[in-house]
Amino acid sequence: METGTLLRELERYAAAREAEFGAISSERRAGLERLSTFARERASTGKPVRLVFVCTHNSRRSQMAQLWAGVGAQRYGVDARTYSGGTEATAFNERAVESMRRAGFAIEAPSGGGANPRYGCGWARVLGRWFVFRRCTTRRRTRRVSSSR
Repeated sequence: METGTLLRELERYAAAREAEFGAISSERRAGLERLSTFARERASTGKPVRLVFVCTHNSRRSQMAQLWAGVGAQRYGVDARTYSGGTEATAFNERAVESMRRAGFAIEAPSGGGANPRYGCGWARVLGRWFVFRRCTTRRRTRRVSSSR
């Protein structure tokens, strides 16, 4: 895994959320521990860690989960690929896009236009490159790729 520093504002936001981990309910914490154990076990055996988040529209929850899972993996040194999908094709909700910007994500202006524009979403600098979501929209599968622009 290429390691890099999270964007400054995003690191601050993530640290503030981490300070709130004690407020997570025991039921939710148990689910998150299972996910964490899965990722650690896969990584320790050299198997790829792939996480898929699915919601009905793939316009907010699954995409936000995909982005935050990528940040968590980067922050805690886990080589993970994150994906999102939905049962209906809709665009990344504009309010969700703005929420992610406020949290510190670098989000490029949408390309492709139409009802389903594509956003580039970055969270870390790696040797002068961004980690970018090439299709941070409602395609059946969204992938995280590290590439130069």
